[in-house]
Amino acid sequence: KMVILKSVFLLIIFSNQIFAKDFDDLFKITIEIKNETIDKSIDRAFNDLVYRLIGYEDFDKAKIIKGNFNSKDFLRRYAVVRNNESNFLQASFEEDIVMSQFIDNGISFIGRNRPIIFLDIQIDNGFDKPFKIESMPYETILESSIQRIFDDISEKRGLFFEFPQNTINIDK
Repeated sequence: KMVILKSVFLLIIFSNQIFAKDFDDLFKITIEIKNETIDKSIDRAFNDLVYRLIGYEDFDKAKIIKGNFNSKDFLRRYAVVRNNESNFLQASFEEDIVMSQFIDNGISFIGRNRPIIFLDIQIDNGFDKPFKIESMPYETILESSIQRIFDDISEKRGLFFEFPQNTINIDK
């Protein structure tokens, strides 16, 4: 019985090559506005979108995708939002137009189905009891900072980073 149970369990695990979920805001980019014009910020947002879609930074491909267009030509809408003394551009790009440029130029892209990366991080300073970085709530400033870094990477690359709740105990 145990052999059959283990076989079924392994079959389920290895039948899925990747765990993924839908990235709903794939064509929405939020960036901090630096000392630049709105047009320059929109260009940076479009470059971030291309980076997110192809999976790596390539300004040459971004130029090919733009072609004779301006980054503003791909916009659906944008807004400037103020948060903690900083201004942010929230740009939403027209999915059909952007994707047609990718297809017309023969540039491959990653779709909405994005990988989920499960992280089990335990920090031990050698003196205090080790602690794990978990999903909400944040317990320490360090934990909050590390999660913010992964949130930034997630937003930029279009990936999902998941931290376990306190239900997983790998100590033993």
